[in-house]
Amino acid sequence: MTTQGFSVVHIPVIGPDWPENAPRLNCWVKPKGELATISTTETKFIAYIEFPEDGVPRANHFHKEKEEYLYLISGRVRCYFRRADALNETPNEIDAFAGDLISVQPGWSHAYLTIEPGHAIEFSPTPFAVILEDTFSDKVI
Repeated sequence: MTTQGFSVVHIPVIGPDWPENAPRLNCWVKPKGELATISTTETKFIAYIEFPEDGVPRANHFHKEKEEYLYLISGRVRCYFRRADALNETPNEIDAFAGDLISVQPGWSHAYLTIEPGHAIEFSPTPFAVILEDTFSDKVI
């Protein structure tokens, strides 16, 4: 995680042979298919997300406690991030592609806009009971 509270990084692709120095997070491509390791820490929440081509932003909120990760399996989304307490600031804008891992720290507003339809897995080490009470609307875009 960066000091700015969010990041979008591409998970490195390896294979078909497993190298000795393989990174912890990786996408192992073999003739029989792909296996992506997207987290090596405890996960207490996991969800599937679809990014349809409808022009409607997803998220547009922030969390006070939830640490959030989103692995983009397919498609392309434009990500918008800004500090939740900086309502007048222009959000940071980053495109994420299939194979990217997006992370958002508590206190950072975020929104996603579909560029190419796709799918993602969202996960968090934050307990679900906390998450239920920890989503605050914020029109980032």
